[in-house]
Amino acid sequence: MMTFDQIEDAAADYKSLSIDDLDGLETEALHQLLSQRVATECEVTVTKKSLMGSANDLLKKIRAEVQAINVEIQRRNERSLPNPDLALKGAS
Repeated sequence: MMTFDQIEDAAADYKSLSIDDLDGLETEALHQLLSQRVATECEVTVTKKSLMGSANDLLKKIRAEVQAINVEIQRRNERSLPNPDLALKGAS
């Protein structure tokens, strides 16, 4: 599996082949190039799925914590509000 940095580097350095480039290659070289590209495609696909799965897991955890923090803040805010029943009793 490739690392994220390896994928970034490969994307930055990637040079698409032109028709002229392909035309200048022997059939055996074309087959080797095709095999290399298919292998790389598979490796990048596996890495992508793994990274997406890990990122989704992390996002779920973060979202759960954000929700829990919001609930706690709301609970504390409600607790700090004056009780209207006590205010009425004190005024009588």
